[in-house]
Amino acid sequence: MKQILIICALALCVAAPKTATAQSHCYVDYKAKRSDGGSLQLHYGVMKLNSAACASATNRARAVSGRISAGGWALLRVMSTFDDGGLQQRRGNAGRYYLKY
Repeated sequence: MKQILIICALALCVAAPKTATAQSHCYVDYKAKRSDGGSLQLHYGVMKLNSAACASATNRARAVSGRISAGGWALLRVMSTFDDGGLQQRRGNAGRYYLKY
């Protein structure tokens, strides 16, 4: 019995750090548009979302749309969802819209 308790305790110690470091956010890249008196503007951006927004494609699109609309932008589409590892490769393409909204 004592050995079973020790094994369970060790298993919890191994699993706990993974649970504690589980990401509470994700990142998305997206395309947006806006029209200023006839001229069409487009931009590509990268945004950080909380875990609730990351949960589904609908939630991601709703979160992105809500944030960019403050700048007069309309979401065309959410391109992809990724973690911290995908940030640097997108930084150059996003330019001033890298983590802006």
